[in-house]
Amino acid sequence: MSTKPKLLRIVDAVADRISVITADGSYTTSIGCNIRRSRIAPSLNDCPCALVYLDARTSSKTNGYGKSVATCTLVVEGYVPASNDQERAGIEVLSDIQRAVESDDDLSLSGLLAHSNGGLAWAGDEILYPESGEPVAGARVEYLIPHIRLFGDPESI
Repeated sequence: MSTKPKLLRIVDAVADRISVITADGSYTTSIGCNIRRSRIAPSLNDCPCALVYLDARTSSKTNGYGKSVATCTLVVEGYVPASNDQERAGIEVLSDIQRAVESDDDLSLSGLLAHSNGGLAWAGDEILYPESGEPVAGARVEYLIPHIRLFGDPESI
């Protein structure tokens, strides 16, 4: 059994899938060459890059015995330099993220989510346009991890 918390192992597994995104293969961008575990939007000097992080975890039902039906949101964002066609660049990033994370039939992330309620599930995506005027564009994809959370057990995902 690993001493690393299960949520961290899940984020690591998704980051590993993103790391294969390089323009020299079946992908159009190279966001996998620079993966950051942060919510801080990158500058042009940081691009191309990907951000992989956890967002809120919520509970939809508790049975009163320390067991809750919960959902954790995992976010993947990718950014590339895009001075001219920002929409095209954002769509290419979105496509690369979807191929890297979703094309594998193993949405249980090699068994990490074997006991979750369905494994990794797509929750939404959007093209990201620069707000600061920097020539950077990208995409954000949210995945849900529905699971049963046991009180006091960080391995209960």
